[in-house]
Amino acid sequence: MKIDIYQVEAFTDQAFKGNPAAVCPLDDWLADELMQQIAMENNLSETAFFVPESDGFGLRFMQKKDSITGTYCNTSLPRLCCDGMNLLNEI
Repeated sequence: MKIDIYQVEAFTDQAFKGNPAAVCPLDDWLADELMQQIAMENNLSETAFFVPESDGFGLRFMQKKDSITGTYCNTSLPRLCCDGMNLLNEI
């Protein structure tokens, strides 16, 4: 299985100035345990996963610990999705 993983900087438009987070675009949801393992391997505060849905994107957020958070819900992920992931291409 191949999963693309991008590291982005939230709360900034400059590299190395924001809060780093991992972003994984998916075609379909993975098992929670697998997403948690990926988040732990990334070793960042948050790893965001998103899948396309009929009305936009479904978002899930995992931390290194055994929890799910919405920290980046109102900041980086909607912007990435709306911009067609242009920010990811710049990094």
